[in-house]
Amino acid sequence: MITDKNKKFLARFGHSDHIDQLVNDENHHVRKEISKNPNLQLDHIDKLVNDDSWIVRRNIAKHAKLHSYHIEHLMNDEEWGVRWENAKNQNLQLDHIDRLVNDSDNIVRSAVAEHPNLQPHHIDALVNDQAPDVRAAVARHPNLQPHHIDALANDDNIVARSNIAKRSDIQPHHIDALVNDHAEYVRRSMSINPRYQEYIKGKK
Repeated sequence: MITDKNKKFLARFGHSDHIDQLVNDENHHVRKEISKNPNLQLDHIDKLVNDDSWIVRRNIAKHAKLHSYHIEHLMNDEEWGVRWENAKNQNLQLDHIDRLVNDSDNIVRSAVAEHPNLQPHHIDALVNDQAPDVRAAVARHPNLQPHHIDALANDDNIVARSNIAKRSDIQPHHIDALVNDHAEYVRRSMSINPRYQEYIKGKK
């Protein structure tokens, strides 16, 4: 009889015949290991995106072989943890991002806020999001425009301002404001930014 320990090993590293045997295993820890297996076929993924365990569904959301219809399916998952993982998928299409920036859970929106495929209108929405953690996340995005940086440098949330203070593309007026920020956390972030050191040297 195969022990659970051996099942987990086969689930994680086995080939198609092992996966066929274990994809319906009653132990969700075994199915969780299967969701990490690079040898999964589409029929295996089809089953795992509908697994009873949200942990299995969250793990399969990371899989490199997901197709667009799997991503679409997981976007409607009732568990925010599954949608959160799905929001980080590098193969999201623009219509997926359109929906995720309006997800009901701020943790999901904060995940998509750092996605490389964000368009300007997505960033506009996230910079103005009501949830501080979403604004803090989008403050790290490399494609912010000057008006986005202006807004976030004056954000009520210290993490958002601190993330702006760490950027290499901030302008002198941002530096002047952030180095004198009332929050020490923000001032410290600004003081260790090489951009600040360049700015100080230029003023001498």
